[in-house]
Parts: sequence; structure tokens; C-alpha cells
Amino acid sequence: MIFLDINMPVMDGWEFLKEYQKLSPEQKGKILIIMLTTSPNPDDEEKARSIQEVTGFKRKPVTMDMLKEIMEEYFLD
Repeated sequence: MIFLDINMPVMDGWEFLKEYQKLSPEQKGKILIIMLTTSPNPDDEEKARSIQEVTGFKRKPVTMDMLKEIMEEYFLD
């Protein structure tokens, strides 16, 4: 699982995703990408959800309840 912040220094989340998309399926494996942001802009969520490699979108701060929800959604069957 990758928690990917939209606003990172040097390479932001969007730039990371462009590079990640260049990887072969074998290199990507079964990675879950959860985008994180403090931005209230709904366009960020819409853009993230339009990218196939993005599994989820969450607003910061990340809480224990949020982590529990993510674990239950993606890892407990």
C-alpha cells in the first residue's frame, strides 16, 4: 500500500503517478495507492478517481479510524 500525498516536495503525487504508470504490470504488482490531501478542492478527488492506478482518496489528517476503515475495506474478507 502506498499513501501518496498530492503535495510532496521535489515530485508531487500527480508526477509520481505519471512515472508509476510507466511501470510494467509485473513491477506494479498488487499495490494499492491511496491519495492523501488537505485540499478542499473537489477537482483533486475527481482527478484521482479518474486514474486507474489510484485505489482510494482520503483527506488528511489520517486518523486511526481512517486506517482501520482502509484495512477493513481492502484487507479483511
